[in-house]
Amino acid sequence: MKTMNKAAEYVAALCHMRGGELVPYDSERFIATTKDEAAAKAQKWAMTSVGAIVDKTWLHVTLDGTGVYSKELRGAVMPKAPKARSTPPT
Repeated sequence: MKTMNKAAEYVAALCHMRGGELVPYDSERFIATTKDEAAAKAQKWAMTSVGAIVDKTWLHVTLDGTGVYSKELRGAVMPKAPKARSTPPT
């Protein structure tokens, strides 16, 4: 018998490593039904939160204070917005 996954609130945080500990500098709360869904939502949020990561940065996801996903984002460059045209199209 298949059981339904229950939705839960996860917290995604962008963190720097300081003194051997992850120190968050930005975070977002969201609802997901599985750890995989939470990781996917966290990655999508991280990609839209910052333009470029120049320091060692970690994406850390927790559920009820327990880490369920962590990934180092060192040197990741997020997509940039397209440049505005300087002259109108002809």
